[in-house]
Amino acid sequence: MLLLVLLLFIYLFEHFTSICYYYYYRKFHCCVCMTLLNMAKPLNSPLPGVEVAFYIISWTVICFYSAYETYLLALGNMENLNINDFVYGWRILGNRWKDISNYEWHFWSSWFWEVLPWYCSHILLGRLVERFNFKYKKAFFLVHSFTALCYVMGPLPVTYMAAHVFIMFAASQLKSVKLVWCLSLALLSGLNISAVHTLQKTYMTFTNEEHFYLLLFTSAMMNLRYTSAAMEFVNKKSDSKWKDCFDFFTYCFYLPLYFTGPLLTYDQFEQQINGPVKTWTVSRVKYLVRELMRILLWAAFLEFILHFYYFNALAFDLHAVRSMNRWPLGGLGWSQGQFFHVKYVVMFGLPAVISKFDSLNPPAQPLCISRIYLYSDMWKYFDRGLYSFLKRYIYIPIGGDPGRYVQKFVASAACFVFIYYWHGMFDYLVVWCSLNFVGVSLEAIATLVTSMAPIRRFRESYVSPPMWRRLKAMAAAPLLAISIMSNFYFFMGNDVGKVFLHKLVYYGTPQSYAVVLFSMYCLGQTAMETERWEQRSRWWDAEEKTQ
Repeated sequence: MLLLVLLLFIYLFEHFTSICYYYYYRKFHCCVCMTLLNMAKPLNSPLPGVEVAFYIISWTVICFYSAYETYLLALGNMENLNINDFVYGWRILGNRWKDISNYEWHFWSSWFWEVLPWYCSHILLGRLVERFNFKYKKAFFLVHSFTALCYVMGPLPVTYMAAHVFIMFAASQLKSVKLVWCLSLALLSGLNISAVHTLQKTYMTFTNEEHFYLLLFTSAMMNLRYTSAAMEFVNKKSDSKWKDCFDFFTYCFYLPLYFTGPLLTYDQFEQQINGPVKTWTVSRVKYLVRELMRILLWAAFLEFILHFYYFNALAFDLHAVRSMNRWPLGGLGWSQGQFFHVKYVVMFGLPAVISKFDSLNPPAQPLCISRIYLYSDMWKYFDRGLYSFLKRYIYIPIGGDPGRYVQKFVASAACFVFIYYWHGMFDYLVVWCSLNFVGVSLEAIATLVTSMAPIRRFRESYVSPPMWRRLKAMAAAPLLAISIMSNFYFFMGNDVGKVFLHKLVYYGTPQSYAVVLFSMYCLGQTAMETERWEQRSRWWDAEEKTQ
């Protein structure tokens, strides 16, 4: 029961606390901004309070009942889980077993301590340079970043990355978008070819496998940055090639956003880094400290929960997953999704806060996936930096004018092909990207159809706004189920994804289909109500952007 209470806490706290804090903190100072932002987008139609409460309570109970079933199954299956997926945890918890099977989180939570001193020196020395020698700020960023990376990663990997960056800078000077993309994809292919991996391990002499993983992960992130910078430089006019090269390298090697992101495209980085320095006020200091403490609290919470709830290790036990009934299987999927979200709140959030000390405004943190009901919103509001990259450099150039619908579908397909290639071309990514493309396309078609004049007139004449909201949630439920199914492939791989597909789709029963669709309907209504609440309270975003 303790775990159930903790899971309920993370779910409700993530959704509501920040909004409530900002509400009471700035209620009387931002009413004008609230009014202007409310005018920008219409609110979802309100429903009766009892009906909304029924949807929210139903969705919450479904989530936590299924997660509790998963928790019990994991405890009962401890003897069969891989012992290598566990280490002794915090002494204060009595040296309980801690689940370390999620490699990405285990790696970065351990590597954080290697990078922490350099983050601290970046903040402290950066403030001194900003105060006494502002014109050398970017030079400090570049020198400090190279020093830190050579210490953390080694000189050879950093030289390897610098060579990639220089190649892309040279390509950008030839003013050819096609050449930039060809070289970018060619360099990216090195992440997917085992022969290249062998050469890297041979000549760079990595001390362990984790060191090599660091190179692969940061190479993928670097690919997005130097592609963004090169695309901008293709159309940029400048009198100094040396300054352009300096700015190119400063952006690509900027330390706070180097390892895990979030991605800030070059056009935004250039505008912000060259903009005025934000004044240090008491409110700004409080904001940054509060954000830093919030991120560290979530990191500590994830570490804490891994001492009690072994859903990550359970997902690697294919026999156990295949033997599950539908309720703990659903709980496993939901827990994986929540963990993935909070993990990236931390992995994006900490670097983002550090960059805010430099007066940058990186993309906002991911929205909780348990309150998103549209495919398109999942892509817009989870990894916002990647979404900006795809939209600016792939979708808009290919999609063309608003009325060219075929080109827009081609542009959408091109985005998902790039995502598949960038993530590593694994078989489960084919399912994930394909289902997402189908879902986004169906959403676009539905939006197009409902915006047609006859449909719009019929809706305005015969369908009330509350009923239209119910119909939207009903129509979104099957697509949402497909979206979540595709994410199971992404979170847990092809084999586990097939188990979900077989048990919930191929061999489902009328009752199980009804439960899934009802759950998706309640999720859709909960998400719409949360969106409605946030639209009415969106004034607190304005405060964040000023800090």
